[in-house]
Parts: sequence; structure tokens; C-alpha cells
Amino acid sequence: MPVPIAKSEKRFSPSASISFEKRCVRAKSPHCERSTGYPAALPPPARLPLARIDARARGMEHSDMPPLTYANYLDLEKLLTLQNPRSTPAEHDEMLFIIIHQTYELWFKQLLHEFEKIKSDFSAGDLFGAIHSFKRTRTIMKTLVAQVDILETMTPSSFSSFRDRLETASGFQSIQFRELEFLLGYKRASTLAYVKPDFPGYDRLQQRLGERTVIDHFYDFLATRGAQIPADLKNRDLSQPNGPDERVQKEILRLYKSSPEVSILFELMTDFDEG
Repeated sequence: MPVPIAKSEKRFSPSASISFEKRCVRAKSPHCERSTGYPAALPPPARLPLARIDARARGMEHSDMPPLTYANYLDLEKLLTLQNPRSTPAEHDEMLFIIIHQTYELWFKQLLHEFEKIKSDFSAGDLFGAIHSFKRTRTIMKTLVAQVDILETMTPSSFSSFRDRLETASGFQSIQFRELEFLLGYKRASTLAYVKPDFPGYDRLQQRLGERTVIDHFYDFLATRGAQIPADLKNRDLSQPNGPDERVQKEILRLYKSSPEVSILFELMTDFDEG
């Protein structure tokens, strides 16, 4: 799990509310209420333009489909039944433990989603698309680290009260976390030896092992900017991890000094790597 960062406390103040409202007005954000400065607690359909709502309503006049609501759009009835404590009687903190780790897995899913887009952006030479997505991934990583603060409100004694119920279950078994490692270039075929072939997600992990990584696609991007990428890197064994290469580092340094907009991307990538 990520190492906790220093806590920062944010308190509400009138000036903060005004600032928030101004930002909402400038951005014309549908997620804000101008009268209060607080985020609107409205379901997704209520935020759609009226024309789109009317069109949707007209299309459903002759449909047996129920109208879209906040609950069925998010599949909340199913989602909220997925937290099942194993302790008997249920230990209070086990619910927190489950929700925190389920939340991690949801963020891992989003990170995988974002990095697939970044791979496409890199190969297409889309600088600003990659910048946008790296900003998002960096913010998600900050959120993942901050979640540790919530988990630390659970005392060792409360954790030990249900730890035995977890039996052999461990965070090291997270397939999505291993997928992220592989996707970002940290590949080890030996990892598969610890995952049984019938384990959910095994096939995905095996596929990731043979796929091009974000770094491989980054080489494509560098090439669109005139960088010379050595042939041995283009034709490398994809089942092996990406490693540092002085030849590529020299090209990156040259672009960093000569192209201000590309340097923004490099800074974001460095922030993510260090985060």
C-alpha cells in the first residue's frame, strides 16, 4: 500500500465558498449550485440539458425500460450488497476494512482505464491528451495515498479482532495492482507462478505480460517529436521489464530543454513516478 502523506486539514470558510462559486460560474459547471456554493446533490439525469432529457423521455414512451435514475445508473442496489463482513458477530471495523479495499480496487480500475488512453495518446502523438490524463492519474494516486489516513483510524486490536477470518486472503493477491505494475513496465513472469490459472483475472495478467507497456508507447511519442529511439528498444522482448536507457534519457533531456510544452508532460510523469 502507498506510504501515508502528511495530513492537510481543509475547513470551510465564506471566502472559500465564494471562490468555489466563482470557479463554478467561470467553468459553467453543472455540478455546482450558485446560490450556496456547494456541489449539487442531484442525480445524473437532472444535470442533462433539457433537450436531451426530453429526447430521452420521448424515446422511452414506447419502451418497457424503466427511467434512468441515480440508483440504477450506478447499480447501487448491487453495489451496496457487496460488503460482507466474515466475523461473527460482525466486528464494527471490518466494514471499514472492506470498503477501503474495494475503493482501492475501483481506483485501480480507473487507473488502468486512464493508462490505456495514455498509451493511445502517446502512439498518436497527442501531447495534450496525455497531459490531461496524467494530471488525472496523479490526482487519483494522491487520493489512494490519502485513503491510508482513514485506514489508520482502525487500531491494531480492532484489526486483530477479525484478522483470522481473512485466512489466506492478502492484498498481494490484487490482480489489478499487478496489472498496473506490468502496464507501467515492471514486468516479472515469476509473478504468474503465485497466481493459480483458475484465479479470477489470471488471463488478464498473462495478457498484460505480453503487451506493450506505457513506456513502449512513450517511445512512440518521443519519435513523433524527433527523438531517435534505438532499434533494440523498439524490438525488445515484451515479457521483460522496461529499464533505464541513457540514449533515451539524452533525447528526453534535449526535448525538455527545447520544447516547453513537452517539458510539462515530463514533469507530470516525474510527479507520478515519485508519488
